[in-house]
Amino acid sequence: MNIYYDKDIDYAEIFLKKCENYGEDAGNGVTIFKSEETDEIIGYGFESALTRVFAAEGLSSKAKLAFLLKATRECNGYTQEQVIKRLSNKSGRQYQRAEAGENISLDMLDEIQAALPEADFSKILPSKDKRTA
Repeated sequence: MNIYYDKDIDYAEIFLKKCENYGEDAGNGVTIFKSEETDEIIGYGFESALTRVFAAEGLSSKAKLAFLLKATRECNGYTQEQVIKRLSNKSGRQYQRAEAGENISLDMLDEIQAALPEADFSKILPSKDKRTA
């Protein structure tokens, strides 16, 4: 996964894989990127990203977590190295994996929450009302 975020204009692109692509306007400030070869969805672009990413139904919780980490870090002016220094076990590679949308342990997620208290982790899972509807 590759995530680009511009905090100055609150715009994000989240690509699930790399390939030649084209974008289609999905409305409401969202662009869907599709593979030129297969028309498979391979990414998304979001205006007003800090709200739209978390409301996106086609985006996995892993992708939302990765965006949350990157956006929180960048909005607060931290480098990855600064966040890694705040982790109790100093596992830089595990943090980098989380920010890249790869699987991490719940223990690591607990450490990241402690290291980035500014991050609102409640945004990454759908509300209970949406799951039962």
